[in-house]
Amino acid sequence: MEEKMKELSEKIIRLLEEKKVQELKEIIDDLYPTEFAGLTDYLPLEQTIEIFKLLKDDEKIAELLSELSSELQANIMDALGKEKASNILEEMNTDEAADFLGEIAPQESRELLDLMPKEEAEEIEELLKYEENTAGSIMNNEFVALPEDLTAEEAINKIRELSPQAETIYYVYIVDKREKLIGVISLRDLIMANPKAKISEFMEEDVVSVLDTEDQETAARIIADYDFLAIPVIDRKG
Repeated sequence: MEEKMKELSEKIIRLLEEKKVQELKEIIDDLYPTEFAGLTDYLPLEQTIEIFKLLKDDEKIAELLSELSSELQANIMDALGKEKASNILEEMNTDEAADFLGEIAPQESRELLDLMPKEEAEEIEELLKYEENTAGSIMNNEFVALPEDLTAEEAINKIRELSPQAETIYYVYIVDKREKLIGVISLRDLIMANPKAKISEFMEEDVVSVLDTEDQETAARIIADYDFLAIPVIDRKG
């Protein structure tokens, strides 16, 4: 693997020197973010930054950045400029964007947030309020929560509308009119349910959750103990 990465890094440096942009982009597109992160260990910082300057897809850039060290992320974002950096932050998962902004100077963080749409900025700021290593600081607020009075069919249609905004959909969380968590349904159970049945009739009411102020290791342990894919993080109001 090490030899392969060395050869690939040499090829990329050569393509950059020869300005063969399309061939370079094709190589980058074929790499998983984790593979690209490993590749950067063999690339000088200058060439790594040059690659990101050539990429136009902000979503792709966000995916690649997510696996890099906070120091390398900061160097790349600084080189790309504040406007481009704010666009990339919009494409990041909110927890990853919050992690990045929490590592840079407060003034720089504020400037980037001010360039973002208000709603996205507020979601990130909500995570930045939590102390480091708490469940709240690592939670992702891109999930699907539905009112209890929907039918299974209506819920599935609603998920189709909301899915682009959600990072992953393993579970559907059910809330009451006060937006308090009252139940959970796995996506599989929802798909298999009678389309006309109310989701409140077959949701799991005994919801295992973790407080936003609890240690992140507590959340990780609960996920492992129950063999969950995710767990809801709530405040003391539910």
